[in-house]
Amino acid sequence: MKFNINHCVKVRLTDLGRRIHREKHNRIFEFAPEFKTDKFYNAYYKPKEDKNGWSIWSMCELMYYFGQNMVFGRNLPFETEIEIIEEK
Repeated sequence: MKFNINHCVKVRLTDLGRRIHREKHNRIFEFAPEFKTDKFYNAYYKPKEDKNGWSIWSMCELMYYFGQNMVFGRNLPFETEIEIIEEK
């Protein structure tokens, strides 16, 4: 099976993952303060989760947000089981 990193997966974020996501959003303004006045960029949106806690991410986006936090033996930003969404 081939998998493109632009394809989507479903994961269940942990509380750590939710915190990392919000902190990464807030850091944008350290490097681009001009966005602070823009309502679109300044608003934080939590990842949309279904009733079972699953959220959909492109693999590339998942690696961007959480890659450096994926360390064996530490708290992880999302549960280790993921669901690959097959491209049609």
